[in-house]
Amino acid sequence: MLANITVYSTNKQTLIDFNSFIIKFYQRTSSKKKMFLVENQSNIKKNRFSILKSPHVNKKAQEHYHRSIHRKCFEIYFINTSVLLVFLKTLQLKSFSGLNIKISLSLNSNKFKKRVEFLLNLNNISLRQAKRGSTNIVSVQKYLQLLDAFGETLFIK
Repeated sequence: MLANITVYSTNKQTLIDFNSFIIKFYQRTSSKKKMFLVENQSNIKKNRFSILKSPHVNKKAQEHYHRSIHRKCFEIYFINTSVLLVFLKTLQLKSFSGLNIKISLSLNSNKFKKRVEFLLNLNNISLRQAKRGSTNIVSVQKYLQLLDAFGETLFIK
């Protein structure tokens, strides 16, 4: 089951707290291979407006305000629906003030497979060179992990 979670907040710190909550939950359950997490970029939408100080003639006397809304999207694939229910229950019990959460669920596994194939496209991955000219060991390990995950997705087909 694929869950698309979109989070809106005017306070950036609550968004960071929610992000750490998702990552901690993922780390607890990913060792058992029961869910996969894809984190998308965050966006900021800014609204600016001004209010006149005087109700009559003085147009130059204005107060300027702005409000920024931070947005972050997560895509989580749950293998078991019981893990999804546990996630939703812990999300309900954990209170995040000033946070709007939108969750959409889909049962279509083809959409998830296409998304994973897009993210694990091996043509877009390159190994970075270290300062001395040799390849970085950490990037090689990540590359091998991606190859392993890509092979698992091909095996699932």
